[in-house]
Amino acid sequence: MGKSTTSCWPGRAGQWLLGLVALFWMAGLSAGSITLITGFTEEVDGIHYLNADIDYRLNEAALSALESGLPLRLSIEVEVRRPRWYWANAVETRFERHHIIQFQPLTRLYVIENEQTGRRKSFQSYGAAIAELGRIEDLPVIEESALDPDTRYDLRMRVSMEVRERPDGLGIIARLWTNSSISSGWYQWTLRS
Repeated sequence: MGKSTTSCWPGRAGQWLLGLVALFWMAGLSAGSITLITGFTEEVDGIHYLNADIDYRLNEAALSALESGLPLRLSIEVEVRRPRWYWANAVETRFERHHIIQFQPLTRLYVIENEQTGRRKSFQSYGAAIAELGRIEDLPVIEESALDPDTRYDLRMRVSMEVRERPDGLGIIARLWTNSSISSGWYQWTLRS
């Protein structure tokens, strides 16, 4: 009688394939980093405005995805919260702001589009475009009249970036080579005490 052998996947070829997938996965664990450098609010004529400087650092894979024509979506989430000791904090207002940045190989320009307004701006370099996105100036957050004068409020802010899919499905390819999103995590400071 012949020898019987049993094969349990993943054999050598399967192990090699799993190792290769793990290598690509580890190489693309993070598309980069996002850091809030400064953030503050100021009240002018009864309205609280947000000002912030954000540092976007994309890794080589994310930059390659952008330069290959895949759009990146940058999102800013802002919340004004009233801390409560007896229950979850109350959210007084919450909003998001979204921009798309895309490289256009034909014109060699980086185009930023505000998703809310549809307004577009073009830049000759990635550095100039990302510097524009990293600067938030006088963004209205909440009216002073909506706040209780005897209550403390906190402002929370989070910034994230994700590789978007194009209509032709190329975003799926990008997801194989890099994590498709990064986030700064929440930053918080006192809006008014």
